[in-house]
Amino acid sequence: MAFPTKKILLLAVCSLTSLSYAQASPMVATIIGSGSPDYNPERVSAGVLITQGDTQVLVDMGDGVNRNLKKFGVDARKIDALLFTHHHLDHNADFSSLLTGVLMGRSDVLIAGPTQTKDFTNSNLSLYEQDLNYRLGKSKRSLDQRKKHLTVTDLKGGDSFKIDDIKVSTLSVPHTIETIAFRFDYKDQSVVISGDLSSGPGFAEFSKDANCLIMDSGGMVMKNGKKKKDKKKGKKSTKQRAHLNLDDSSKLAGDANVDKLVYTHFVRGKIDEEASKEVITKNYNGEIIFSTDLMSLDCGNTAQTK
Repeated sequence: MAFPTKKILLLAVCSLTSLSYAQASPMVATIIGSGSPDYNPERVSAGVLITQGDTQVLVDMGDGVNRNLKKFGVDARKIDALLFTHHHLDHNADFSSLLTGVLMGRSDVLIAGPTQTKDFTNSNLSLYEQDLNYRLGKSKRSLDQRKKHLTVTDLKGGDSFKIDDIKVSTLSVPHTIETIAFRFDYKDQSVVISGDLSSGPGFAEFSKDANCLIMDSGGMVMKNGKKKKDKKKGKKSTKQRAHLNLDDSSKLAGDANVDKLVYTHFVRGKIDEEASKEVITKNYNGEIIFSTDLMSLDCGNTAQTK
């Protein structure tokens, strides 16, 4: 069947317009969840969405992340990759529901993270096999068919790969379990997600000149909180701590020369921003952002909350 010439031209123009849009779209990081394991009515657990054009990458998916994605207007069926920094519950609790979501889509999907990511994914696929086949059967598909479009990988620090036009780099960082930091580069834009970490060997170099460093907020000064212990008497060694303190994280940001230092993973309570900034600005003179849920960062521009 022959298409009218006008329709062919219109389709060509639409295709070129879509391509131009995707190429021109900036990379954006959205803090889906800015909380910690503690229940917080104002913050869900850890999650960051990286978008560029139609590409969507979710890093971590703690409790409440799927709900906030829906609030933000994200259709899980259209997510291209699910990445984990580590396998603590506040970073992976919503995986089962999001795995179901991406499997209901029709695109290729990457699932990647540190050791046990394959086992974690396969155990979910096995446990929910009947349920997933039932749901996929409504569109005359099967789990075996969708698995052919699923790539699941255990990562090691130093691994790098591409998701569409975004380059992804990784670094192993110290925490209580195996943990990976991620760096996303697209053209002249870059975003680093630290995950949870207790010290920073190699981290400043890994984050060098990033537009946005999304950083573990360990040691944040809280209103009506306990006073910090004297450094000599009360400071724990990095081997004992699960998270950086503000002095450590701000030094890393300063050494890395990042444009924006974006703190996340907050404990319950009110942040004393002024007191925290007094500590941070001793080591870092760039833009400081105390993130909230659903805050979007257009790399290099001012943070906005949807």
